[in-house]
Amino acid sequence: MGSIALYPFGEGILSLFFENSVEPADAGYTPLEKPSLFSLYPAKVVKKDETLGGYFVQLQGGGEAFLPFGHSLRAKVGEKITVEVIREALEGKPPRVGEKFFLPLGGCTASLDQRGRVNFVSPAEGGEAQELLTVARQKGWRLKVWDAKRCLKGLRFFETYLRLAALGEPFKWFHFYTQTLLSETPLKLYTESGEFVKRYNRFLELFGITSAESSPLTLERLIRRFPPSLWEPFFKEKVPFEGGYLLIYENEGLIFVDVNGNLSHYLLNLKALELLTKLLPLRKWGGLIAVDFVDIPNKALKERLKEEIKKRLTPFECKALGFTNGGLFEILCPKRVPPLLKLLRVHSTFCDCAVKSDYLLFLEIAESLKDFTSQEVEVVLHPHRGGMEKLLCLLSGVKIKVKWDPAVGINRFKLLVGNG
Repeated sequence: MGSIALYPFGEGILSLFFENSVEPADAGYTPLEKPSLFSLYPAKVVKKDETLGGYFVQLQGGGEAFLPFGHSLRAKVGEKITVEVIREALEGKPPRVGEKFFLPLGGCTASLDQRGRVNFVSPAEGGEAQELLTVARQKGWRLKVWDAKRCLKGLRFFETYLRLAALGEPFKWFHFYTQTLLSETPLKLYTESGEFVKRYNRFLELFGITSAESSPLTLERLIRRFPPSLWEPFFKEKVPFEGGYLLIYENEGLIFVDVNGNLSHYLLNLKALELLTKLLPLRKWGGLIAVDFVDIPNKALKERLKEEIKKRLTPFECKALGFTNGGLFEILCPKRVPPLLKLLRVHSTFCDCAVKSDYLLFLEIAESLKDFTSQEVEVVLHPHRGGMEKLLCLLSGVKIKVKWDPAVGINRFKLLVGNG
């Protein structure tokens, strides 16, 4: 049986997906107060903007969003429509939404497309391929398929999702819903939130999934079972692979990836591309991504690389914009949630450098305290961590005092245990 663990993290929920393994197979983050991908909102079109190339819409419950012309089928000012979030709100800008609907499924992704196209990312065999072509043409769906048999099985979920859109009622989507749809095994949900158990059970009921159960765990027990040491490696800044490595830099407006290594130029770039396509869903990257591939002098090989990039990006709704005059290859992806790297590491004015976030340091402290039940524990922190005592108050079963000492590193802590 697989499992999903839900942590309260920052202003949202961190979800870890384990499938018959002690190592997480996927990690995702859903902001609680901001729109998230695949959420459905009733909306009203309030303004047309030719300069920006789209419409502004008012979402039910408050908040404004932007609907690009390219995603619009029939929008008119004053019209009431149901929209799906296709990019989260970042940097104070309104989220982008679309009237077409999209959902990731086991074996494929499905979206509305009046031409009913099917794209097989990997070769499909047997009658399933022809059946998918027929379904797409009849229903006007676009399918991107890498496992035809699983895709056919999962299309009933897309039918349910379209019915929800037709109802015109708000439907908040969480990343652990996606993890459930992609799982091939029964799942067990671990969380301390009764509200999320309730939401999850409602999701299972709506989509006709009966293979899950929930287990309430306090934050301490959750950390004991799924500690940060298991999932933090998902978000390392330097990711090695055979023959080379990637240097990855992220800021508010751009993700920059530098390819380095000692394989032949073309093979090294293909290896890097393979890893990039794994990182896209893993890190929830969106916006502009600039990749500094190793230069290929041979023009024919460079064209082959461009075609390979376009093919590999197909499942992710990303556009390959091509090489710039400076030699960088630009990729544009739908905006997603803020990268978890921003939640794990933040910029500190104390040292003018990146340090562990309060949330990550808190989880590490909680993990260290899991074996203490009655003792009085003094947590010693750097003075720049002022405010963390509020987080530490969330821990129950341990008497905690906070002490400040500049000799303790800003990324470290000490525990002094008394007799209580």
